Amino acid sequence: MDSNLGCLFVIGGDFNVTRSTYSTANQALWRLCYSNNLLWLEPESKDIGFTFHNDANLHFSLIDHFLCSPSLTVGSEVTNILADGDNTSDHLAISVNLYIPTHIDYVQFKPAGPMIPP
Repeated sequence: MDSNLGCLFVIGGDFNVTRSTYSTANQALWRLCYSNNLLWLEPESKDIGFTFHNDANLHFSLIDHFLCSPSLTVGSEVTNILADGDNTSDHLAISVNLYIPTHIDYVQFKPAGPMIPP
């Protein structure tokens, strides 16, 4: 991310960490968000409170997440957990609606110092 300063970011996937539980992994993810000005997105509906399910062991957890630059969304409660359809995975699909700018200003790169002819 340091190599792409000024860019907007979306990171999503199975992080194997819950948002509300205090753990080393949870704190590392919060530090990543804080250090890089990212939002840790939450489900907009609390109807389904998990993305991972192990029906045999009755284990359910919300471990799949999106992180994004704040300007791409209107708040943090915007993730959708998709429980409908044929899904043979033990993870439910997740989606998020983002606001992508239609016009992006590009800054032309100007090298520091004088140009040396070839």
